[in-house]
Amino acid sequence: MSINNEFWKEEGSADEVWDRWILQKKYKQLLLYTKANNDTGGYSTSSYSSLEQALLNDNKVFLFKQFWKYILGTRIKRFWKIYNHYLKSKINTPKPIEYFYNIDKKLVEENEKKRSAYRDTNLHMVATWYDALWHIEKHIEAMQKINAKEEIEKAKIIKQSIYELKKPKAKKTTDKRKIDDVLFWGLIQEAQNQTEDNSEFLELLQNKLEAFSATEIKKFKKHFLEKMNELYSWDIWALAYIVRQGCGDDGFDYFCAWVISKGQETFENVKDLKLETLQSIFAQEEPQLEEMFYVANEAYENKKSEEMPQPRVKSQQIMGTQWSEESICESYPKLCELFEFQVL
Repeated sequence: MSINNEFWKEEGSADEVWDRWILQKKYKQLLLYTKANNDTGGYSTSSYSSLEQALLNDNKVFLFKQFWKYILGTRIKRFWKIYNHYLKSKINTPKPIEYFYNIDKKLVEENEKKRSAYRDTNLHMVATWYDALWHIEKHIEAMQKINAKEEIEKAKIIKQSIYELKKPKAKKTTDKRKIDDVLFWGLIQEAQNQTEDNSEFLELLQNKLEAFSATEIKKFKKHFLEKMNELYSWDIWALAYIVRQGCGDDGFDYFCAWVISKGQETFENVKDLKLETLQSIFAQEEPQLEEMFYVANEAYENKKSEEMPQPRVKSQQIMGTQWSEESICESYPKLCELFEFQVL
């Protein structure tokens, strides 16, 4: 189940669900929801403020930084995407940088109140520019609360690049290795060995990938999608269904992503359905990791300041024999016994 579906299936309004999840300390789920829904919205909502305060009160420094990483990251990507489109569009009249500095803010605000079809596109571009700069200032204020000096300096560099309308240069490639199957698994295992939870694992893996060239980062994503294809079978879906007490299309994708994130040994044991290993594999946490789909994309975007083209991977038809929910225990009696699963 996607995070949006999980959020909206609960009773009550969005604000009520948000407040309930905060009381339940479902911070990681709220961060995922924030990431999934922050493409067009900003930080100004009271619900975001309440999550920020809860993370500070519970001293969740890492999650606090992740929260702001999502907020700032989406706004910056949105700005450069719109700005590039603005420069290439034949219907706009791109203005010099002085135009952005000197335009009357009241004109910008009045223009934003109009329906999109009637807006002046130059003024709308300036509004997007102001919005990005405002979010950077909020990010800096937030990082000051936890004395995150490195994050503050990074934000200042980003602010300067946007203020001057100069896209940041691609990050230097410090790791010259070529990503093949062995290195793919090696990077995942290194990140797992050095971290204690999925959030830290994803951040470290992304940092490792950003040391490679954009081409190699794209290769990593290609290997990931190929591994997903290898797990795309009715047998593995049955395992996910039994372990999770139910599993739909999205849930199965996130299940497979989680399996890959745990390294080659876990991947092979699950792929081959080695019964003697499965209980220990699934004993520690909920086997779902949607963010694994995005880690290479974000590394690429941070590297190049542009979206990563989707790697070409042959589409895979699901392998094996289809089962039904009613007959799954008949089809997989050993798995059901192993995980004490019964059809309700």
